[in-house]
Order: sequence, then structure tokens, then C-alpha cells
Amino acid sequence: MALGLNQLRLNNLLSTASWQRTAALIRCLASCPEDTLEEKDKERLVSLLTVKVRGADEAVLDSYTQFAQRAAKVLQLDTSGKIILPMHIEKRTLLKSPHINKKHRVQYELRTHARMFQLRELTGDTADIYLEYIQRNIPEGVSMSVEQTELEQLPSFLQRNL
Repeated sequence: MALGLNQLRLNNLLSTASWQRTAALIRCLASCPEDTLEEKDKERLVSLLTVKVRGADEAVLDSYTQFAQRAAKVLQLDTSGKIILPMHIEKRTLLKSPHINKKHRVQYELRTHARMFQLRELTGDTADIYLEYIQRNIPEGVSMSVEQTELEQLPSFLQRNL
């Protein structure tokens, strides 16, 4: 009986033209299963965000890493210090002359420096905003890769068994 009275009050409230759009939304939400509503309202939690940056110029890489860590500090995010990853050296040997003299060669090497830092315990929205900001300000010659470790709730069938 109480449900019927609440429905009547809701229909009376929604009878005006300005509430028509709201009424459609409320009816849609009322007809949705509870599991779907909870999944939409849940916020993503990121337990660990690992950012790796690579580049040929060590000074630019250090400067960008410092910039990214300062941005995290402004957002009051828990960061690890800068971790210097091993340098990757790729060597190429080419002929000096394109036509003759196979004995005369030149050796080139490409050095790739890498840095890594981690952010811990942040929300999904904060992680998205932070990553978008540092990606927009990435300098030329620097590449970035990101790994996220998200926390998820146990499925309901596993919770029942515990």
C-alpha cells in the first residue's frame, strides 16, 4: 500500500511539463536492475599506476620526469621516486661507401634512456586527469607507457562462499 501512495505522489509531482524529462529518467532508473545501477555508480580504484618514459636525450627525459612528479605532488598523489632503468644500446654497422670497399665500415649506436615512477592508491578519474595532463605536455622524442593495476570487488557468487 505504501508503494502505491509513493507512486501516486510521484505521478502528481511529475504532472507538470518541466518535470517530464525527469520523470522519464526516474522511470528508467526504477526499471533497471539493481546490479546495473551499482556498477554505474561504482568508482574505479587504481592501486598502482606505473609510468615508464623512454627517450634518446637524457636531460629532456630527466626534466620531463621531474615535471610529471611535480604535477603528481600538486594533485597530492602518493609517488615513488624516479627509478633509472638500464640504458638500451642498439649498434648498427654500415658500409662507408655504398659501392665498394667492404672492409671500410662505420658503426653507429642508438642509446635509449628510460625512467620509471609509480603512483599509488588513486581513483580512476584522478588517474585519467593526471595522465591526460602529462600526455599533453610530453616533449618531442619522449615516449611513454602506462600500466594500471585496478582494484575490483569480488563477484557475488564468490562472496557467498566466503
